[in-house]
Amino acid sequence: MPVQHRFDKKICSHKFKSNGLKYEVGVCIQSGNIVWINGPFRGGECDLNIARHAVIGALDEGEMVEADGGYEGEPFYIKISKDVTGEEQKRMKTITRARH
Repeated sequence: MPVQHRFDKKICSHKFKSNGLKYEVGVCIQSGNIVWINGPFRGGECDLNIARHAVIGALDEGEMVEADGGYEGEPFYIKISKDVTGEEQKRMKTITRARH
């Protein structure tokens, strides 16, 4: 979400070349309900760092989250898109992506 203020390096997003804030939003794969909102974070904060400081600590033992490639680096907690291994997982990912 871009912020219309003077340029501030603390909240700068290099991806969008502008000031901005990030929010982490978790959506239940089965229901599509929002189950987690976290933020704001400065625009340039790495997605994986945000997850390490919040959502990973909130997971129950054996629980994982599904995320995009920006979260690569925590294989015991975060399953990313390229980690699809079977037909059932491919089918579930197709259903999940169709919600966008």
